[in-house]
Amino acid sequence: MTTAQDIDSHFAWVAQHGGPVVAWQDPRDIYRHGLVGEGLTGWFASDHSEPSKALSIRKHVDVAAGTRMLELRPANHAAPGAQPRVHWDSSLKVGEGRYVRASGSAADFPTALASVEAHAEEGRQLGGLTWWRESEDRWISWLGAFDLAATKLTGAGNEAYWHFEVRGNAPTLEEAALLAALGRLDAVGAAGGQAT
Repeated sequence: MTTAQDIDSHFAWVAQHGGPVVAWQDPRDIYRHGLVGEGLTGWFASDHSEPSKALSIRKHVDVAAGTRMLELRPANHAAPGAQPRVHWDSSLKVGEGRYVRASGSAADFPTALASVEAHAEEGRQLGGLTWWRESEDRWISWLGAFDLAATKLTGAGNEAYWHFEVRGNAPTLEEAALLAALGRLDAVGAAGGQAT
């Protein structure tokens, strides 16, 4: 049973945004981690020494594509006069150093909790690679050491087009220049265009 002395000021923001009362699973433990609160099974936080600072709450969920890392926190910057919001993040780890990220916000805690838990990452096979949707207009993938991205933009006259990026890291300028040129040639060749 949660008592008044068990409730931690780190989580006051949850109740202030319409969520449940949140407390540490074991408030006496010096390395507090687990949480209790209605509808928060599996959620946790990491304690630190600033008692006045709001703590985000997190949850890890194993899915077929990898591990989903969910987070809820009070939104830091609200527009003047706007109602405070709750921000949510979802990161799916699909490989070493490879994350598919999505985020959003809601006017209250229950809506943010439902949104982050209901969010589902979408992957598609395109060009022999798995592409992951980060938003309606942004998809990402990886090819060896290259990070790939395709972003839908709107140009002059409201004409929509897809902008692509090929990014990577190299230990020297010479290697970076060569890899950048190869990445550009591969992209042009796949599109059936001419390198310039």
